[in-house]
Amino acid sequence: MKDWRAWAELLRPMDVAFLAYLSGLGAFLVFFHKGVPRWPWLVGLHILVMSLVLLFISWAEGEGVRGLYGSSKLSHMVAYRLIHFFRTTYPGWLYALLYKESGLLIHVIWPGTFDWVFIRMDQMLFLGFHPSVLLGQLGDRWFWLTEYMSFCYAMYYVLLLIVGLTLYIRRKYSELERMLLQVGLAFYICFALFILFPAEGPRFTLAHLGANRLHGGVFFSIAQAIVNNEGYPGCAFPSSHVAVAFVVLMAVRRYEPVMYRIMLPLVVSLFISTVYGGYHYVVDVLAGIGAGWLGIYFGERIERWWVRRSLEEEIYAI
Repeated sequence: MKDWRAWAELLRPMDVAFLAYLSGLGAFLVFFHKGVPRWPWLVGLHILVMSLVLLFISWAEGEGVRGLYGSSKLSHMVAYRLIHFFRTTYPGWLYALLYKESGLLIHVIWPGTFDWVFIRMDQMLFLGFHPSVLLGQLGDRWFWLTEYMSFCYAMYYVLLLIVGLTLYIRRKYSELERMLLQVGLAFYICFALFILFPAEGPRFTLAHLGANRLHGGVFFSIAQAIVNNEGYPGCAFPSSHVAVAFVVLMAVRRYEPVMYRIMLPLVVSLFISTVYGGYHYVVDVLAGIGAGWLGIYFGERIERWWVRRSLEEEIYAI
């Protein structure tokens, strides 16, 4: 039976951040659960997922799996690679589920929304105009612009996957884990702000002014289908699209400079598309960049502390 020190030696910064978020949100639900259906089951699910993650990590880091490395048998090589892949990337596969869970918790503190605050802030920035309405009017003139913006918006849903697979295939495992830690922290900040400052976004509050009157083709239909099926009214501030895309872009800038040159205009267009499509206010975009920056900042500090702590333990062990 492992003691806590043995467990701690198996964990990495992204593991600790992921488990801390699940435990913290579970504790939050014990005290704030108004309107959340079957909240005790949700808390229990948190405990179950944390237990399964710890068991998976213990198994994946165990001697049995490590013994597969370097084996001459093809089945052993494939098994080791698959286990290593999911050990390295598992948080990335679960972020979407955490987002969907956050949509259930939007009104546990506030019954209403703060859209009126963000609308006023947008108007202060743009001399009384609504940016989402102004940008949306361009779609009446240029069909291709709506298609391009819709493509960039929908690109978000494969952005982390593409960059993550690129880093993994190129065997940049520590860089991939560092990016996933920073993406996770950016997500956790966004999820917390969803609850503290729920907002529906222009496509609901400014629909009467034409914030969601766009028409397009294939990519527009894809973007609308994703938003209508996966989005939650109330998760507008800050824009998690922007926060995560910002973190990924900064990671690519650091680790894959050639890919960065390709991605930069697409990600900037993604930022604009969130307002163009009426999904977010401009202040949501600015807050999303801020959340992404905080994810990077705290992620780097956690990484430095983790390395320093590991070195100190090795020195004391001598």
